[in-house]
Amino acid sequence: MPPAAVRRPITVTVWLVMSVVCLALSPLLLALAALVSAVTGRPQTLIFARLLVAYFALEFSTLIACATLWLASGRSLSSSVRQMGREFSERPPRCRRVC
Repeated sequence: MPPAAVRRPITVTVWLVMSVVCLALSPLLLALAALVSAVTGRPQTLIFARLLVAYFALEFSTLIACATLWLASGRSLSSSVRQMGREFSERPPRCRRVC
């Protein structure tokens, strides 16, 4: 399995692409689901399509919010990976016992 530094950008990119494609095709998807529901007389297809579109809309907005927070934190392209590694590898100071 590849390291997290490789997996995370790939996963985020795939989810962003899937979300954008689903949201772009949502009018067609909902129309097709409504047609199938009308033909079969069962609402499950339309319900599933609505849930799918709502899920990807929430997923997309969450990813955009996370990216905005990441950029606002100042840890984006300007930060050094070595510096972040040093911050996490430093040992915390020992706690003194209070009697």
